[in-house]
Amino acid sequence: MANYTSRLALYMPNRNDDIEVDTSLSENFTKIDDMYDTLDTENDVRDADILNLEKFKDNSKITETEMQRITNTNRHYPVVLDTPTYDGSGEVVHPDAIYIHDGFGPELWRYWMVMTPLTGRDDQTEQPSILVSHDGVNWDVPSGAPEPLIASPGTNVDHNSDPCILHHNGQLWIWYRETMKSVTPREERIRLMTSTDGITWTAPQTVIGPDTTNALVSPTVVYRNGQFMMWLVNDYAGTLEKTTSTDGLSWSSFQSTTTTGMPSDRYYWHIHVSENPDGRLEMIYSSYNDGGTEGKIHYGYSLDDGDSWTTFPPFVDMLYPHEAQRLYRASMQTVDGNPNLYEIWYSSLGSPSNVYRVAYMNAIRINNRLYPLSPSDKKHIFNAGLSVTSVTAGSAAFQELSVGGKKFEPPVIDPWKYLASNLVNGWEEIGAMPLAYYKNSSQEVHLRGRVQNGTSTDGTVMFTLPSGYIPIASMIYRQRHADVYVESTGDVKIYNMSGSYVSMDGIVFRPT
Repeated sequence: MANYTSRLALYMPNRNDDIEVDTSLSENFTKIDDMYDTLDTENDVRDADILNLEKFKDNSKITETEMQRITNTNRHYPVVLDTPTYDGSGEVVHPDAIYIHDGFGPELWRYWMVMTPLTGRDDQTEQPSILVSHDGVNWDVPSGAPEPLIASPGTNVDHNSDPCILHHNGQLWIWYRETMKSVTPREERIRLMTSTDGITWTAPQTVIGPDTTNALVSPTVVYRNGQFMMWLVNDYAGTLEKTTSTDGLSWSSFQSTTTTGMPSDRYYWHIHVSENPDGRLEMIYSSYNDGGTEGKIHYGYSLDDGDSWTTFPPFVDMLYPHEAQRLYRASMQTVDGNPNLYEIWYSSLGSPSNVYRVAYMNAIRINNRLYPLSPSDKKHIFNAGLSVTSVTAGSAAFQELSVGGKKFEPPVIDPWKYLASNLVNGWEEIGAMPLAYYKNSSQEVHLRGRVQNGTSTDGTVMFTLPSGYIPIASMIYRQRHADVYVESTGDVKIYNMSGSYVSMDGIVFRPT
């Protein structure tokens, strides 16, 4: 593969290649990827200010200034996702997401997620469910798939939980945990479902258990070196266990793994393991403290097939309302062909809402540790594969296709509108740079302008966007002199003010 990928690529402002639109999603994927394979980086990337993707492949190319900027903070920049659930609540835990380069299923979705709702924190709603996406951010239920995939296993004290998903040998595999509290002693099982299209699924079968001596929390599976490998947390013993299988059905006895670097007051809670292109196994996991609460998210890796793990302190802080009580189960995937760039989906418990939500963020690995990636870095590294305005279900008919993120400069379909009258809490425009917004033909809202002299306490509202120009999910942007939080309510808030004014230039999002 070349240095470019169909998911994340360099911003190429001087290139205007035309890609013919086909009716076949797979053919379009191939054309896009072939285009990046043939690009000459020296001739096609001319802007010296562009952050070179090669730096993320080889950390030695990152300058000391860039490294200090990235590694001196645990501030992350999440997008809270709209995750449809069978009961309509949108309250979700245990997201396990995968990326399939060539797509999978009737509409060749590249992203698949298995998760469980947790409506009102009632474990009876915790039934494994499937979602699909073309971009990893906008999710939907695939047409024709059962909602949920499987119902509650027994009485009102029994429940399912902790699903994980794997794409292997032309199939999707989902393992999940079944807990039977209605029997004595309590029984735990790991069960398996498979599908060749993501729509029709086999009946669940028990592959581990019934187990009455271990709590089989958060199974996670990879296929590596000709065998399936599973890790799970034995919550009774507080240990991370490993087991292997040649067919995904019959599993070996549990083997305890070893861990270095875990803080002495933290314990494994929920885990996700994936294989990095550089050959290592990687784990993103949540931990809890001695009191059994205060969930945090960590990164770890293994160089010996997951028999021993090197882990690190939490790499994100709890900063936003949707995660104010705890950070919970997460999953991650590397970006195509790049071992140091990551997409992360994580669940968290909010306050004062007291509900679980799923958010999306990006991270970078530097010197074997994970760090959140800010919008100021992401603006040079962005989704460059398909920007599909809509795909007709079942037919894969495009309305629009863009390549390289900036292939076409969309025409303005409404003029700039001004927001001076919406400013509150002392904020005012800088006269020559008025605060304004518009929506382009791709239905993206753009902001511009500078504001000053207002109350700069974290969380203060600067202005409110009008109806029709409000993001589908709350988003945060690292702007000049401050972080700007654009909420799904339309409120635009200030965080971390460090200068005399705040710039809105470059803020772009999809509206509701």
